Amino acid sequence: MRKTVLALALLVLGSNLGADVLGKATDLAVASAVSRTSAVADQIVTTTIATLKDAKTFVMAQAPQVIKEFLVWRMTQCAFWFGLGLFLVGLVMLGSWRLRASDPKGPAPRFVSGMLRWFVAPFLFIIFCAPNIYEMLYIYLAPRVYLIENVVHLVKFGQLVQ
Repeated sequence: MRKTVLALALLVLGSNLGADVLGKATDLAVASAVSRTSAVADQIVTTTIATLKDAKTFVMAQAPQVIKEFLVWRMTQCAFWFGLGLFLVGLVMLGSWRLRASDPKGPAPRFVSGMLRWFVAPFLFIIFCAPNIYEMLYIYLAPRVYLIENVVHLVKFGQLVQ
């Protein structure tokens, strides 16, 4: 019986002693994990800050070239559409002239020729040429204002910031 009581006492004391040792070990493990997590977080923050500084340097170095290329591209695009519009207006005017020359006294060719010359050609000019003339002048005379308004337009319609 003495052996049983002694075994039970050791078991109870051992479990309390084990709980204290286990609690201290758990506290040490948690502290170690927090320390490692803090070190990893510090490393991530340091790496992120360095990357952002490198990105800022890169963007600052490339921004003037990008802006120049953007303005040249927009000017070229406007010139293309302006040229296409002039080509189409020229085709309409040539077709009108040839139609009128084919039968100068007939009423149908005169009517169609007049419609082409006075309605279709100005319509093509208004659609293709006039807006592009405006935009080319805008880019040439006030490129900074053009860029600012372009960015405002992109932000306003949600195309720049998602």
